[in-house]
Order: sequence, then structure tokens, then C-alpha cells
Amino acid sequence: SVYYRFMFDVYIHGFDIGVDYQSLGNAGSDSDRDGFNMPFANLHKYQGFADVFLMSTSGLTDGNKKGLTDFAYLLSYTCETWGKLALAYHVFSSIDEYTDKDGNIDSTKDLGSEFDFQYTVKIPKINNVSALVKGAFYTGGDAAAYSTDVTKYWVGLDYKFGS
Repeated sequence: SVYYRFMFDVYIHGFDIGVDYQSLGNAGSDSDRDGFNMPFANLHKYQGFADVFLMSTSGLTDGNKKGLTDFAYLLSYTCETWGKLALAYHVFSSIDEYTDKDGNIDSTKDLGSEFDFQYTVKIPKINNVSALVKGAFYTGGDAAAYSTDVTKYWVGLDYKFGS
């Protein structure tokens, strides 16, 4: 398996605009090898908050051999007073064709898309405390294992110890 990532990012007056492309390798011509298998912590950060591809594309009928590509559009704005709002839109596809839910070879390689948002802000008049609200909206693709929509939300408080 081969992994590579390319990211282009521009920061202008509080705005951060970028694109991110990742390819998590397929098994190639070796049918005994597995494709990618990413640790949990990395996946939530890079392949969207919904964690649909938590460990691999092992849900495909052909097993964990098809690989995954993730093309993401990124936009965020940071302001000292209002905090940070980050948006991401991911388009997922397999590297190789796979067998779809009807038993046919699917050459579209569509594994769905996802929209994520995250808002963080320091709580006024309370030192070292910030709030977090984030959400993930995954829209399923053509592969049977990845055709179900997923929606998740988080709300949290963060306290930083020390100065």
C-alpha cells in the first residue's frame, strides 16, 4: 500500500482557504495483501468527522483492497473576538473498481461525500475555557457498504490547565 497527501493552503486576513488530496493505497495486483488501514486518531482528523472509513474500506464486497481517495475543500475564518469557524467538504472514491450491492462491477468508484463544520470560541470572562460545536453530514455513495447517510454532532467544553 502507498499513502500520499498533497495540500495547498492560503491564509489571508483571518481566512484560511485550501484543498487537500489524500490517497490511501490499494492492494495492487497482490490479491493476498490488504489495502490501507489507518489508526483511529488520524482518520477522524483527515477523512471527515463522521468516521465512515474508520479503519479501512473493508466493508466493500471485495474486502480491504480497493484503497481510498479523499479530495477535500477547506475554508476557515479565525477572529480573536468571535472564535474560529472551519468548514470542509470531502469527496471520497475507491482507487479500484468494486462489486456493488447488486453484484455488478462498479467503475464509478463513488464512496460518497461529507460536509463538516467546527466552531470554537473562548468563553468570555472565564479564563482558559472554550466551547466547541461541530457536525458531520456524510452522504452515501454507490458501494453497498457506504450507501447509508451518517449525521453526527458534538458539543464540548475545553479547559486548559496552567497559564
